[in-house]
Amino acid sequence: MRDEVIRFAFRTGRGSSAPLLAIDTEGHILAANASAAARIGLPSGRLPSDLRAIVDPLCTVAPEADRMVEWRDLRLLSQPVLHDGCPVGSVLRAVTPSSAGGRARTLPRAPAPVRWSFEKILSESGALEAALEVARVASRNALPVVLSGESGTGKELFAQAIHGASARASGPFVAVNCGSIPAPLLEAELFGYEAGAFTGGRKDGNPGKFEEASGGTLFLDEVGELSPQGQTALLRVLQEREIVRLGASAPRKVDVRIIAATNRDLRTEVAARRFRQDLYYRLDVLSLSIPPLRQRVEDIPLLAQAFLEQAEAEVGRSGLSLSDEAVAALQEFPWPGNVRQLQNVVLRAAAMAAGPEILASHLPVEVSRGVAEASRRPAPAPAPESPERQALAEHLERRSWNVARVAEESGVSRMTLYRRMQRLGLARPRS
Repeated sequence: MRDEVIRFAFRTGRGSSAPLLAIDTEGHILAANASAAARIGLPSGRLPSDLRAIVDPLCTVAPEADRMVEWRDLRLLSQPVLHDGCPVGSVLRAVTPSSAGGRARTLPRAPAPVRWSFEKILSESGALEAALEVARVASRNALPVVLSGESGTGKELFAQAIHGASARASGPFVAVNCGSIPAPLLEAELFGYEAGAFTGGRKDGNPGKFEEASGGTLFLDEVGELSPQGQTALLRVLQEREIVRLGASAPRKVDVRIIAATNRDLRTEVAARRFRQDLYYRLDVLSLSIPPLRQRVEDIPLLAQAFLEQAEAEVGRSGLSLSDEAVAALQEFPWPGNVRQLQNVVLRAAAMAAGPEILASHLPVEVSRGVAEASRRPAPAPAPESPERQALAEHLERRSWNVARVAEESGVSRMTLYRRMQRLGLARPRS
C-alpha cells in the first residue's frame, strides 16, 4: 500500500514543479520532493502537528473526494489514495500565493454564492407548483436532474433552489453555459489543464469546472448544445466519477451532482442523432419541465409587483403601482421571453412612468396592444349575479374603487383581489 501511495503521488506530479508529498494515514511522510521539504519543513519525517490536525479529518469526511485546505501561508490540495475503498494515504500539493499577490490558479476558484431558494420562487399557479414539488423531491437526493423549459422561464433559479435545499448546500454551486464555450476549449473549461498543456494557457495550469464543483453541484445550462466530443467526455465523467486534466495522465476523483438544463427537446435531439442516447439516459434520471409564463397567467400580477419593487431601487423611485389596465395588458401578452422579458418590461415602465401609477400606455406597444384590442371587442356578457359578486361590487363602490384599500379591509393581497374581480366579471367603471 505504501508503494502504491508513492507511485500515485509522483505519477500525478510528473513534470510539475509544485511542492508535493505523499503521506500515510498516520501522517508519516512516504515521499516528498525538494520543494515540499523546503516550503513545509519535514525534519521528523512526519507532518507538522498543526497540519496533521487539518489533514486527518479529510480521511473520514468524503474520503473519495479532493479537498482544499489552508495552512500558514500555503494552500494545500489533498488527494486521498484509496485501497479497496478505504483511504490508505494522501497526496498533498502545496501552492503559494503568486508574486502578484493573487491566488495560484492551480486550485479551484471560490464559487459565487447561491441567491435563490424555493421560498423566493413566487407562484400561485398549479402548473408551477407541480414543478416545484418535483424540484423539492430532487433536493432530497443526489440524482442527476434535467430541467427543461423555454429561455427565460427560470431554470437556473430552480437549479439553485434544489442545490440550496440539498445535503450539498454547504458545497459550491458552479454554473456553466455549454452553448457559450467554443468546442475546442470545452474540455479545458470542464476538466482543467496542467501547466504547459497548450499555448496560451495559464503558466500554472487551471482547474476545470468539475474540480471547482467537487463536493457540490455543477449546473450545465444549455446541455443540448454540447459538441459530440463534449458529450463523450461528459459521459465518461458520469460513469467513472473522475476527470483527467488536459496534459495530465492520472485521473482525479470528483464528487459532483449534475443538474442539466435545456430549451430543446432532448428526446428529439436523440432521435435526430444530435445527442447521445446513453448520455441522455445518464442525465435524465429526474425530469422537471418548467411551464412558460403564458401558461401561468395567474402568476403575472404577483411577479409584476415583485419586479416593480425591485425596479424602484434601480430607477431611484418609490411609491409606484400598476394600474388595472396595465395588469390586464400584462396578462393578455403571450411573453415569448417569459419571466425575464416581464422583468425587463416592468423595469422600463418604472423608468418611463410620469406619475406614481404605471398605465398601459407606459408599457411597450407590443404589450399594450392586446388590451387596446380587447377594449374594441364587444363586452362579454356580465357574470351571473351572486351574493359574492354583489357584496364585492358594493364594497368597491363604497371605497370609490380603491382596490388597495378594499384588499386591505378584506384581509387579502391586492393581486388576490384582482383575480377575484376577474373571476366575478367586475371591472372599474369608465368615467
